[in-house]
Amino acid sequence: MKLVKPTGSGEVGFNMPPAISVIFLLLMNFVLTAQFSALTIEEVTLPVSYTAEPKEYEDTQSIFINIVHPESPVVMVDHNEYSDADLTNMLIDRSRSAKALGENLLVILRADEGVAYADIARVMLAAGRAEIPGWWIETDVSDVSRQTGKATK
Repeated sequence: MKLVKPTGSGEVGFNMPPAISVIFLLLMNFVLTAQFSALTIEEVTLPVSYTAEPKEYEDTQSIFINIVHPESPVVMVDHNEYSDADLTNMLIDRSRSAKALGENLLVILRADEGVAYADIARVMLAAGRAEIPGWWIETDVSDVSRQTGKATK
């Protein structure tokens, strides 16, 4: 039996392009997961709107404010409960941060269909005190086509 002597320098090499590709894919996975986890919001039964049309959120910083538990309404942002004063201060801070980045802050209010208007107005006033010009009240437009027979966009 003849032994073959290995050729080359005898050093073990590491192929970098596949490693860079794997690291890039992992990084993209973590970034996307972080963004989708930020979109998880509290369970709210939205009121149905028959005249609203679905809208896409623009390239702006969005903050979802949820009013849950119609019996004793609680204001929630990112799974944290806020009082009126704390909500105003948080909105002021986020508005300043967005302005520093040259962006606008958009407040998207999601209130359970059983929440009284007075509780919704408190959140609207907090956004006004924070001088946030853009805000939406989100409603459920998915049931509109079933109830009216019209297709939604």
